[in-house]
Amino acid sequence: MMKVVKILGLLLCVVGSTAIKAGNSDRAGESGAVELLLNPYARTMGMGGTNSAKVMGIDALGSNVAGLAYNKKLTFGANYLSWLTGSEISYMNASVASEISDGTSFGFNVNMLNFGKSILTTTANPDGNLGTFSPYMMNLGLSFAKRFGNVNGGITARLINEGISNISATGFSIDAGLQYITGEKNDLQFGVYIRNLGFPMQFQGDALAIKKSASTGTNYDLTFNQRAAKFDLPVQFSIAVNKDYYIGKIPTKNDFGYCNPINRLSVSGSFVYNAFIDNDYGVGVEYAYKERFMVRAGYQYQTGGLSSSTTRRAQMGITAGFTVNIPMSKDIKGSSMEISYNYRPTWVYNGTHNIGVTYYISTPSVCNLAQEKVNAIVAEIKEEPKLVEVSKPKTIIKYDTIIIREPAKVETKVEFKEINKILDDFAKNIEFKLASSVLSQKGEGAMDVIGDLIKKYPDHKFVISGHTDEMGTTQNNDKLSENRATAVAEYLIKYKEIAQKNLVVEWFGEEKPIADNSTEEGRKLNRRVEIYVFDPKKPSKYSDEINTIVTSEKTQPVKSVEKISKNEEVKVDKKETPKKIEKSSEKSKATESEREVKPTSKSVVKESTPVVVPVQEEEEVKPLTAQDSLNQFAEKMIFKTGTDSLGKMSKRNIEKLANYLKEVPAYKIKMIGHTDNSTYAVDNMQLSKNRVLAVKNELMSHGISEDRISIEYYGDTKPVASNDNEEGKQKNRRIEIVLVK
Repeated sequence: MMKVVKILGLLLCVVGSTAIKAGNSDRAGESGAVELLLNPYARTMGMGGTNSAKVMGIDALGSNVAGLAYNKKLTFGANYLSWLTGSEISYMNASVASEISDGTSFGFNVNMLNFGKSILTTTANPDGNLGTFSPYMMNLGLSFAKRFGNVNGGITARLINEGISNISATGFSIDAGLQYITGEKNDLQFGVYIRNLGFPMQFQGDALAIKKSASTGTNYDLTFNQRAAKFDLPVQFSIAVNKDYYIGKIPTKNDFGYCNPINRLSVSGSFVYNAFIDNDYGVGVEYAYKERFMVRAGYQYQTGGLSSSTTRRAQMGITAGFTVNIPMSKDIKGSSMEISYNYRPTWVYNGTHNIGVTYYISTPSVCNLAQEKVNAIVAEIKEEPKLVEVSKPKTIIKYDTIIIREPAKVETKVEFKEINKILDDFAKNIEFKLASSVLSQKGEGAMDVIGDLIKKYPDHKFVISGHTDEMGTTQNNDKLSENRATAVAEYLIKYKEIAQKNLVVEWFGEEKPIADNSTEEGRKLNRRVEIYVFDPKKPSKYSDEINTIVTSEKTQPVKSVEKISKNEEVKVDKKETPKKIEKSSEKSKATESEREVKPTSKSVVKESTPVVVPVQEEEEVKPLTAQDSLNQFAEKMIFKTGTDSLGKMSKRNIEKLANYLKEVPAYKIKMIGHTDNSTYAVDNMQLSKNRVLAVKNELMSHGISEDRISIEYYGDTKPVASNDNEEGKQKNRRIEIVLVK
């Protein structure tokens, strides 16, 4: 399918350059079918059409058809344009778009320009006693668009018809467009389109027939058909760019998605080549609040367009408008009704008014491109992952000097390269804020996709491996790689609800580079977190090492202990605990320094051999206390930043807490609210109060009696960590749940 995009892109460049070379403003007035230049879509024209790089869904049918690829399910739209109000000229549009698969949609629209009724006159009847007639211009468009990763491509075939009662012209045109989206938060878009490519049109009909004398000297007339001149279509070629700026805090992913914050400011610019009139240079700006209310403005400049005495067009070039999106369901991606309006002042008459109504079965969004991409990759794997049967492992497996207790009920081994390849591709996008273990927005987006993929395989373990470059001290790099790998595991557990037992964490600091640390590009590749399917026979993908896996049911993710080479011999005094490792391998001597090993189990020393065989004891697992359970529920109380609005995951967690409290009706709880020291729209003390009240009300909605719940709130007065960094602030933004006896 990428060949289609390449061919379409080549066609746009070749035909676009040909059109640019062919046309100029000296040919103004030579083209026909001028209605093809009118864009009736109110939302698009609020920015003067400059947003063709970002236009999405059904609105794309009026400019860059590539944006139709963002359409979801079924969409209906209607627009009315009062052109040069007072002239009785109106332009009406009706559209429908349907998604046939992820990123693939068809669209159909009908457009009609109506001039009202005009008085019919002839040279013989100049007074207009013959009645009236109604000129019209109509066109029908059938469109197709498809998304290829970050590139959208689309094409429209259009049938054109113009005329009055006894004369008409019919023609055919093609529109094509491309869009490219990039940026950390999908916030930069480029677009190119070419419109109205077609053969010249010509009028035909009875109105072109005239009567004149058959020949000189005769007294009778014959009817002759005149041939009208052909006229070209008004070709346009456009290049546009759009940049989105995010303002304020980003809400939780369960409500808006990481790339769709509460406030958005978009700035657009475009260049439009017109084959028969002056070129357009446009700029536009749009502000959106929660993608529910949008205001926008734009300006298009043409040569001489600043003065009514020098301009070639009726429009002044200024335009402004707004959109209100009314949700029809609780899901932000669900159905909605959208009403848009824009106004354009004109040099003559009373300006142009434009109103449009669109109904979305599913509101289009660019926030889910990453998820749709991984779904597409997974769908391409034709066969289910093959499970290779192996013999049931013994309770204890010996690897030279290390003894590992295998988890119970492990009877199969997963070996499928496709999943590891997908994980590797998306793990490259796991990014952190500078010199910290806090995930960036792009990193969180990658983790959302990886988490959804891991959920498909609940019976298997996944290894999370942390690495750094060699900048800084070895000790700091080891700690940083540990913190980052742990942060990834915590994110999967906390936000994606991955079972802790399914994750194994390991870290190597600067020990395992995959590129040259002497260049910035190489260091960037070495700063990474890898994720892959756990192989019981080779716990680490690094073949010269075996990791001892320690399982735990506590809140911290599973971590590996110190790493020991297969070829190492551990020499020890019988009276002392082994502390240092002497390596027999020359390769090991050259690459690793001696390090201390903290034993996690008792050691059995045989006098006949210097090798120590650690025998792992089964740790006694203490049952969770009631307070431990309440602490786990408290950790999952997540709010949108600066608000008391609960996300979907938090509501599910509260429902589980309610079920737990129903099982122990004698328990009473006290909820204590805290915030960090950031400045929000609501005072921090009030914010902490609002949050515990929100949790309390949610619990009561699930049948928990009010007299079982008490609350306290302290704002930012009782921090448990430093507010000077984001990690500390995250710890301070919390709700505590205490058992009241």
